[in-house]
Amino acid sequence: MNIGEKVKEQRKLMGLTQPQLAEKIEMSIDSIKKLETNRMNPSIDTLNKLIKFFKVKADYFLDNLEKESEIVDNKMVKVGIIQKVNAGEDATYGEFKSYVMVDSKILEGRPAIALKLKDNSMDKDNLFTGDIVVAKQMTETEKIKSTDIYLILSNDGFYVRRIKKHRKFLILTPSNPDYSVIEINKNPYLKNKYHIFGKIVQIIRNI
Repeated sequence: MNIGEKVKEQRKLMGLTQPQLAEKIEMSIDSIKKLETNRMNPSIDTLNKLIKFFKVKADYFLDNLEKESEIVDNKMVKVGIIQKVNAGEDATYGEFKSYVMVDSKILEGRPAIALKLKDNSMDKDNLFTGDIVVAKQMTETEKIKSTDIYLILSNDGFYVRRIKKHRKFLILTPSNPDYSVIEINKNPYLKNKYHIFGKIVQIIRNI
């Protein structure tokens, strides 16, 4: 199912009409109609509202992004770009307007997402505003390494961070000290709130 179909399904499961859903999440009826018929791409802010209201996992709508990876030939994969992303701020995703080409050997046959950064929270790792980073989906058995940088989806938006383990916490760590670290308690609620998509495997910079 695409994002619009998922919204419609969840709305019907709750026994709501489009006007009722619009009122509860403070959107216009027209926006809900366009969203459900895929005539409007939802922003991160809108998706956060839907995730919280429907009480679904943070990665519920992410499946549609993963499927945007398209094999062009045996050597290259076309990966959709999420535009201008940083933690907790608005960005559009759904159908992608632009793509990057990534070596298939880097992705190893896994789904991938590319995104354009909007802040300098990882500047000490040479990731800057305007850079495009490509994240490769993790496997279930893959272990988190503090030396890698990851794409994390939460109910608040997207994060590009290093991840450190500390007893019962996972710590999302920016390299720029002007940005705050985030401690994620390993309990069921927060496991649903945060989804580690995978590590950053490529950086593309327009010079």
